[in-house]
Amino acid sequence: MGLRMRVAGLVVTVGTAALCVSCSSPSGSVIASPAPDAEPAQVVQALVDAVNAGDAELVRNLSEDGSSQLDWWVEHGATMRDARIGAVYEDPESQADASGPEIVGVVVDFVPWGVDASMQEGVETSWAFQLVRQGGRWLFHGAGVG
Repeated sequence: MGLRMRVAGLVVTVGTAALCVSCSSPSGSVIASPAPDAEPAQVVQALVDAVNAGDAELVRNLSEDGSSQLDWWVEHGATMRDARIGAVYEDPESQADASGPEIVGVVVDFVPWGVDASMQEGVETSWAFQLVRQGGRWLFHGAGVG
């Protein structure tokens, strides 16, 4: 039985490695970067996964101007436990100005841990991540709203 378990583990490891061959991650990144044409919910899922894995490089890569308030979360080991991606909505202000950037909000319910005083640790929180479309990609924009 021990041999079977080792073989099964090898298959899972090889299968996982094969899946990651098609990932487009920044060099040294732990979490796979979403495809350039990924939907906003997929980008937010990648952001949540990157924060939880402490993947500062991917958080920067998925953030407008390469920096965001999520940097603090990564630097301090804060996490978003039990995260569930919810509704995606279009920002009314960006809809009002057709010449401006396209902005959407993506609601995420999660339990924050290791956070600063602006959130209650261990208490489920709903937060809307704001994303802006730049060059065809969705990027995290600002701090979001909760």
